[in-house]
Amino acid sequence: IYAHCQLSVDVESADLVGREKKEDRYYQLSCRPVLPHRKDTQGGEKLEHHKNATEAGYAGAFKPDTQRKPFVFTCSCYCIWPGNLINPRQVQYVGEDLFDGFIEYGVEMRCDYQNVVAKNVIIHGHGAFTMENIRTCCEYGAKHIWVVCRKRNLTCPRVVSWFINQATPPITAAHCLNLLKVAYKLCDYDPWDMHSVSCNASRTNASVAQRTRFGIGDIYFLSAAYGLMEIVVDNIKRCSAKTVHLESGRKLEDADVILKCVGMLPDSTVDKVVKAKFMRGYWINGDPRRFSCADPDGIYASNFSGTTIGPGAYNYIALMKHVWDCPNEWIQLDEAGHLNLPEHYAGDPDPDSPAYFINARHSVGTSFAYSILSPALQDKTAHMNSYKHWVAHYCCPVEKLLEAALAEWDDYEKSFREKGMVPKDAPYIPYPYTKEYIEEQYEVHKKDVTK
Repeated sequence: IYAHCQLSVDVESADLVGREKKEDRYYQLSCRPVLPHRKDTQGGEKLEHHKNATEAGYAGAFKPDTQRKPFVFTCSCYCIWPGNLINPRQVQYVGEDLFDGFIEYGVEMRCDYQNVVAKNVIIHGHGAFTMENIRTCCEYGAKHIWVVCRKRNLTCPRVVSWFINQATPPITAAHCLNLLKVAYKLCDYDPWDMHSVSCNASRTNASVAQRTRFGIGDIYFLSAAYGLMEIVVDNIKRCSAKTVHLESGRKLEDADVILKCVGMLPDSTVDKVVKAKFMRGYWINGDPRRFSCADPDGIYASNFSGTTIGPGAYNYIALMKHVWDCPNEWIQLDEAGHLNLPEHYAGDPDPDSPAYFINARHSVGTSFAYSILSPALQDKTAHMNSYKHWVAHYCCPVEKLLEAALAEWDDYEKSFREKGMVPKDAPYIPYPYTKEYIEEQYEVHKKDVTK
């Protein structure tokens, strides 16, 4: 396959030649070889392509490779897998210049974490990047961490993430929340009370809808249990010397560091390159020959089959190829009025949201709708759940998972004491999940499936 790959190439435009619904249409991709710069050191502000970006986007942000010539590639169909976590959402605090401490975005290797050693740190935001910054601050020996957020979002321990990814069929949201409760006891918080959770009175049925995906890691719960990390649901109003003033009137004093983790923005250049006006399902402008799938944003589920793009990636590809292999099926479904796929336009939900940037609700609706309409697609993907279960246990059986999770947990316990983050004689906090508990959950899952 490498003989057919063109790496380090920037596609500057993808142009339709012919009319959109004509069978003889094709596409021309204008390509420019580039020299991408990889950043290998932590700190030092932006990544190279962010420094070179313009207000119009990232097109041309990489240096051209003058040793190779630009070229045009002609094709009858194409797919793109653009990133949607491209640039940190910009936020400037009133009085930021008065803070007299270290302020940086906690993403893309911008932050030099030597600045958090033995310091009081404020992490602003509660998404997946917050989870990673809690981990890194703990590894560098931060004194205390406040997580300041408008809303508290669900965070997923390693064992629960593994259980979701191996489960076949998917586990219910109610089961997922009960699994999370075990770890959330260390935070003295009930995940069923999360703003993103909707459920019945008996808590036997539930759904989760939040605008950020799971942060995954055990350190979130261990640091909370020791009081090293504190969740503060509030908004930052302004800064003064070593102090952050919150809208509630509370002050976070003796603060040394602020790490901004308030979300990432997608790249509007993608829409310009592929001439996207809207997305119909995963298809650019409703054209079945042009497929785009960025990792869908957020969580929208009453059942959980994966916590990362990995388990779903095969299904995306299978759907894409199925439509290409069976073009008449799309045409027949569309002409009969059965192809009711969700549509997404630029500017929704935020003014800076491009068309290609779809959320989890859009993705779930697309995959569900097409699979219901296509028995042939159902046949092609029928083996996936059993394969996913097999490969999860083959690559990482539960014994291996628990061994690694417990070893990491114990390493953090030891590190906290060595760095003076907790007293050396502080009581040991046992890992919240056991093999016996996981085996019990297999039976719970089986009962849910047979209801």
